[in-house]
Amino acid sequence: MRTMSAFRKIPWSTVRSVVFITSVIVYLVFTFFHFQMLEPLLSVLAVMAILISIPKSGKSAITFTLLFLGGGTWFLWQTGASVFEYILSFGDMLYLLSLFAIVPVLAIPIKIGRYSEAIQLFLERKKRSDTQYYGFITVISFLMGSFLSLATVPIMYHSIKNSVEKWAGKQTNKFVLSSIIHGYAVSVAWAPVSGVLGVVLTITKVEWQNIMLPLWGISIGGLGASWLIYLVIRRLGPRFRLADGGVGHSDVMKEGESEIAVALEPDGAHAIHPTMKMVQIVWAIALLIVLVLTLNKIFLLSIVLIVTVIALPFAYGWSILLKKGSHFVKGTSSYVKDQLPAMSEQFAIFLSAGFFVRALNESGYHHYVHQCFVELNHGLGGPAFLILLPLLTLSFALAGVHPIAVITLLGESLNPVLLGLSPELLTIALTGGAVLTFLIGPFSGTIGVVSSLIGKSPFHVAGWSVWQALGFFLVLVIALLAY
Repeated sequence: MRTMSAFRKIPWSTVRSVVFITSVIVYLVFTFFHFQMLEPLLSVLAVMAILISIPKSGKSAITFTLLFLGGGTWFLWQTGASVFEYILSFGDMLYLLSLFAIVPVLAIPIKIGRYSEAIQLFLERKKRSDTQYYGFITVISFLMGSFLSLATVPIMYHSIKNSVEKWAGKQTNKFVLSSIIHGYAVSVAWAPVSGVLGVVLTITKVEWQNIMLPLWGISIGGLGASWLIYLVIRRLGPRFRLADGGVGHSDVMKEGESEIAVALEPDGAHAIHPTMKMVQIVWAIALLIVLVLTLNKIFLLSIVLIVTVIALPFAYGWSILLKKGSHFVKGTSSYVKDQLPAMSEQFAIFLSAGFFVRALNESGYHHYVHQCFVELNHGLGGPAFLILLPLLTLSFALAGVHPIAVITLLGESLNPVLLGLSPELLTIALTGGAVLTFLIGPFSGTIGVVSSLIGKSPFHVAGWSVWQALGFFLVLVIALLAY
């Protein structure tokens, strides 16, 4: 009893923070300085991270974590691997988890710089129709997603919900969150902070700068398809009926009604200039992209590693320019203490998936998987096989496997040389499949966050974007056939 009581008193949230951040630091040191002596420590930390993450994970994550661990263990048992070799098989996905752990600090300057309030003010300062709202929200979500990754969803939701609620009523959550999803999801196809793209590029060995423009074009095409679909749906059956054809600033912000009204006062000490704030966000994204491309050319490092390393100093430098350096330090400390431990599911499922893939390769069974894909490719033909890949990714995701885990498993089994396909086409197909899962995959991080924000079933939320997913898939098919 005493042992159990002492066990319960352990501050597990702090333990998870320490283990997670230590894993990231050790991984970065190991990668940059090639200290081979750190490899066993890295593997031990990965095992510890999985063990302390499982109790705080959901049922679906626990199920797949145990399946990956069980399958990987069986593969290594077939090879007669020793206990030491078994331990060393862990840690392969730490490059991605390091990105996930560090990139959220980019959201801190957005918060302390009051950019979310600027977005709300920008929306409210003149009359807009619901179509204009939809276009604005998707574009801003696309821009923010290119910079903040998944943090875009809650930030955008809390920034614009009040403005839309004045005229959308009971449909506010559906309108706001579906608009955010449609803008954010397509951004993951090209953004340097995208974990999905990082995994795909690592697997296919394609340089980001060589594929960036095609992926960006596909993202813009997907965004355009969403707008067109919304306009068609709006015309066939108006989703919202607005008084006087739109919403004006005077309708939603009467004197003394909103705290942020003070920000509109030109003589106010904390005046916010919405247009200037929007321009600053665009400049920040452009600067980040230039930095990534420059560092990639100089040091020949992967995009994932570059973004992981520069995210913290970049966010701190931005905060310094805002004269909020001390606020950034406090925000980072709060993030490590309160939000980092919440990454338990990611650490559990990604580290176990990495272990499974490595065990599969070491056992030699991956050759059978390779052969299956080769025969399927020959039977269908290259173009049809590429079109099938995104649907295959979506199918696994609908079955409950996380999109990144699906891409890791599929990507490691797809050899472009044996398939007679270009790595660039494979990159486009796999990334496009990930976008589809972000749009309508009930087990994706995007749908999960939206579901938790409004207390709706992930399957209910996923149904909001079916037509947009179909539109993006058509854009993807055209890109694959035309590339």
